[in-house]
Amino acid sequence: MEKFKQFQFSLSILFILFFYNSVHSQQKESLEIKLWQQVLDTYDLEGYNGKIENFIDNKGWQEWEEWSDKMNSNVLINDTKNGYLEINRFYLKAVVGAYKDKNNEYTLLKNMVNRYFNRSLSSNRNLNQVLPNNFGIKDFLPELSSIPLLKYSCFYIEAMIPQKGTETQLNLKLIPLGLFKKGDLLTYSFLENNDDNVFLHSFINTMVKKIKNKETLPYLLEKKFKDISKSDFKIIEEFISKDDQFENMDAVSEVLKHLYDIYSLSSIITFKSVILDWNTKEGRFIIKDKVHYYNEIIPFKSFLENSEYYYAAQ
Repeated sequence: MEKFKQFQFSLSILFILFFYNSVHSQQKESLEIKLWQQVLDTYDLEGYNGKIENFIDNKGWQEWEEWSDKMNSNVLINDTKNGYLEINRFYLKAVVGAYKDKNNEYTLLKNMVNRYFNRSLSSNRNLNQVLPNNFGIKDFLPELSSIPLLKYSCFYIEAMIPQKGTETQLNLKLIPLGLFKKGDLLTYSFLENNDDNVFLHSFINTMVKKIKNKETLPYLLEKKFKDISKSDFKIIEEFISKDDQFENMDAVSEVLKHLYDIYSLSSIITFKSVILDWNTKEGRFIIKDKVHYYNEIIPFKSFLENSEYYYAAQ
């Protein structure tokens, strides 16, 4: 009888261990699938019956390595067991991290760059519920109230998602000049714009590099066209007459005013980055620290010469 009870006890222990390992394995598998779901699309799953499990089992990413001709050795950093996945393909770079809460549920954060001018920060949850309370542009520009607000987004967030730990850095970046998106000053995503007007901004970049007189840009902004030097006026006229890049001097002035508003905003950036850490209990990020922006304020002309612009047909 005693031996039978010992046998029952041993059997119960084995059952509990089997059940625990089975559940634990399913959780790990579930996390792996959730991470891959963030970076795969329907096209990637062709030939795998549309199932992520088949893609993983057959190491579907090896096709990417063949397409890249082994030029990119970091085509994949697969650390899904620790909640991290990074892919680098010829048209897409995506990094996904998993952050566990007190209920062992995972919040996923993804930073993506697609076709260079398409960028986004996203989550499997509402970002407003994931990022710190009241997080926004004023975490980077606390003096914002002194600058008139624009109707377009000017900044986006680049997230540095860690492979180890939960400390996550959010960097403030200017949207390439010429890409318009109506909305708040800070956006979490933007796409290439097919509006022909965006090309005018790259013409401004070329024109400004040719202008010599430091008073020319202020005269253009104030529409004091008669005060512009003959040599600079001739340069500007080239961009008005050549291929109808600008209809007239007023059109040049209007584009410059928009760019000057962006320049004014960039000149009051106090913090270039915000360091976050994960609050397991609350299931959201908290602000741990901020990184000051120490760059000197540059002239408007230098800003126009050195900023990133949107160009067509990349």
